[in-house]
Amino acid sequence: MLRITLPISKSIAQRVLIRQAMLSLPLLDVQPEDDPEDVVVLRRALDKILVAKGPIQIDIGNNGTAMRLLTAYCAQRKGLEVTLDGNERMHERPIGPLVEALRRMGAEIQYEGKEGFPPLQIQGKELDLSRPVEIDTTISTQYATALLLIGAKVMPSADSPYIALTREIVRQIPETIERDWSAAAFWLERHTLGLCPEPLFPGLPSDSLQPDRVAPQLFEQLEHLEPLTLNLEPLTFDFTSCPDLYPAIAVACKQLGVELHATGTERLRYKESDRLQAIAEGKTHSDHRIAMALLAADLPCDNWACVKKSYPRFVEQLERSKRPVQIGLTGGIGSGKSTIAAELERRGYAVYDCDTRAKALILRPEIREQITALLGEEAYIGGRYNTAYVAKKVFENSKLLANLNAIVHPAVKRDIEDWAKGKERTVVESAILHSAEIDGLCRMVTYVDAPDEVRVARAMHRDSADEAAIRARVTSQKNEVRLPSDFVLNNDGGTPVSDLVDSLEGHIQTLDAMG
Repeated sequence: MLRITLPISKSIAQRVLIRQAMLSLPLLDVQPEDDPEDVVVLRRALDKILVAKGPIQIDIGNNGTAMRLLTAYCAQRKGLEVTLDGNERMHERPIGPLVEALRRMGAEIQYEGKEGFPPLQIQGKELDLSRPVEIDTTISTQYATALLLIGAKVMPSADSPYIALTREIVRQIPETIERDWSAAAFWLERHTLGLCPEPLFPGLPSDSLQPDRVAPQLFEQLEHLEPLTLNLEPLTFDFTSCPDLYPAIAVACKQLGVELHATGTERLRYKESDRLQAIAEGKTHSDHRIAMALLAADLPCDNWACVKKSYPRFVEQLERSKRPVQIGLTGGIGSGKSTIAAELERRGYAVYDCDTRAKALILRPEIREQITALLGEEAYIGGRYNTAYVAKKVFENSKLLANLNAIVHPAVKRDIEDWAKGKERTVVESAILHSAEIDGLCRMVTYVDAPDEVRVARAMHRDSADEAAIRARVTSQKNEVRLPSDFVLNNDGGTPVSDLVDSLEGHIQTLDAMG
């Protein structure tokens, strides 16, 4: 399985921030590198609002949730004078029904541009929250959410799971923010298309109130379908309660050749883009969910940077997930990397020994032909690789060595990719992981280190080799070990190998937690 740490739910986090501000509680701590940009934008806006002593201007970009929630919050904050603005797309996203409902409660809100759309000029004042207020949620249920979060008695034109989620947060602010089911959809899409192993999402509750928790059930229907035939009826999905799942489902259907009949899509035209149009065109229009749906299917994406709006580490995680090897294990002669590899193999990991495999690969006819053309017929004797001859030739000529590596290293990399298919816990062991560019196949690189004297003693004992020759090899490998690794194991003999591997597996879990 593929472990994926998802970002926090921006739907929940933004609702929580407004409730915390309403109740004068400490605001949710946010991490810009990990948390959705929308959550960071709202937190910074609230920080500015809470200390405002005069007129201020807030630019929330294309954060539609923040625009709606802040419109209600600012309207009830007595004495606040604020202009709420956003990017050009925000000027096209309707907010009229919410403004009209707030005005009926006594709010002072003026449009600075087109009627019914941001930007807004708001003069905060005490609102009448005693009477029920009707609100049309045809375009967005967040109109009702914005009112509920400031304590209004709301009568929405239609209820929805998102409104139920808001009511629960108003009733009790959660102690922790759940991971995001909407983000999980793109990994389910990728798995459905056969592009990654089954994803596992630590910290993602199946009993969540998030409407997009239905994503596994929707994708499960796709997994059991054959590609479109003349006798296959279109697949019908109702996205009324889960519009954010549309991009991932729509792209998956298109890639599988399954005709999708989508209902409940009216709100999609008022999202970060017109998502119906964007999917039809195969262009992001700077919409994070369109971008992730395209990237998850390995389709061209004209703006991958916009994914930070909801999932800052998505591209990083996606690229890492494409690497076929879980652990690249490297280290110099006598470091004990083979001992570490053996312990990992004992624990169920599949281990690829580059030295052993390379010796087999150079006997393949196509490789042998290339090496013979480079080094002469003497490179092989009686069908066997003439190691002594080849070593002498390349030791005296660095250009020949580079050309030999250009033959062998790519062959090893292709062999690793073939070997790793269908395997989940994989280790590649190589002393030249970096210089052979095998590290690019690995999700993480571990360097096994030991003091030079320990390495020399081990190698002499193992190989019955001359001390001077071993020291020369230790020195020659210095450049390789200076290259970056994700984790270092100090295998100096003072710590049991089992404990070292325990620490390595702990680091793997840490990387999973970081995404």
